[in-house]
Amino acid sequence: MIHATRSVVGVVGRVHNTGLDVEGQFQIYSPYAQQPINDMVVAIHSPLASAAILRMATGEVARIDRGMPIFDVRPLAARVGDSLAARRYSMVGLAGFGLTGLLLAAIGIYGVIACSVRQRTREIGIRIALGAERRDVFRMVVGQGLVLTGAGVLVGSLSAFWLTRFLESLLYRVTSRDPATFIAVSLFLVLTAIAAAYVPASRAARLDPAVTLRSD
Repeated sequence: MIHATRSVVGVVGRVHNTGLDVEGQFQIYSPYAQQPINDMVVAIHSPLASAAILRMATGEVARIDRGMPIFDVRPLAARVGDSLAARRYSMVGLAGFGLTGLLLAAIGIYGVIACSVRQRTREIGIRIALGAERRDVFRMVVGQGLVLTGAGVLVGSLSAFWLTRFLESLLYRVTSRDPATFIAVSLFLVLTAIAAAYVPASRAARLDPAVTLRSD
């Protein structure tokens, strides 16, 4: 049995050789003279442009061995981007579906509240004629939209809490049940509902009770 003695010259953290989504592995760096291999990966950190670095590296390699080929030279940012490309495309697609769903939800809330205001025109006119403040009518209509939105957010959050486990493989350094994400999305949906309910609520608050009662 041959025992090789080596000196420890440094300690590094776990290395992500296969991708950022894979758990980092312990790595041992050995001198090329002790463990020669067929090819070698060299990482160069420099403030220079990529073309200048390539010229310098090519010159240094040629000075040592003119027959040594150099291939697959790319910036580290490009390599990282390539490793995340498939995941990025998937997330962009999901984000597109999410935005489409948000737009449809806003249109739906607007349509439901506008229809409700038209059906309750006489009731709202009577409320205003009996002394109801217009800001109270506005809050009543917006509140109706928020009740619908709150029910949808509750059901959607519970469903998402169960379904997001299937998206774990698409996430990096973010858990599929991240509380901040759930809170931010819920608040965004509430703000969207307020914006969608604003126009019908404003129309309801501007109703003229005399015109409304005469037209019935």
